[in-house]
Amino acid sequence: MDSITNHIYKKRMLEHTILFSLVHLVPILIFTGIIYLVLDLSKSEWHTWLIYEGIFTILFLITRFQVFQTKKSILSMKQYEKWFSKLNIILVSIF
Repeated sequence: MDSITNHIYKKRMLEHTILFSLVHLVPILIFTGIIYLVLDLSKSEWHTWLIYEGIFTILFLITRFQVFQTKKSILSMKQYEKWFSKLNIILVSIF
């Protein structure tokens, strides 16, 4: 029963992570892109911006999907989720 419960929880976490990523990353990238279009940036500034946004996106997704690497109990997974959620808040404040 414990392994079935863990599987269901991991599936729910994956769905939540995908939705969370789409809801947060897509609007951020679109609106910052619009802002940079309005600012009329040069080609080198665009490259810098895209690298910056790409690094943020990769770090964001890595921290979210690290929760699935654990093969421990549900309580342990919830602790990982809380820790990585705090890490995501720090990443958002940095970038």
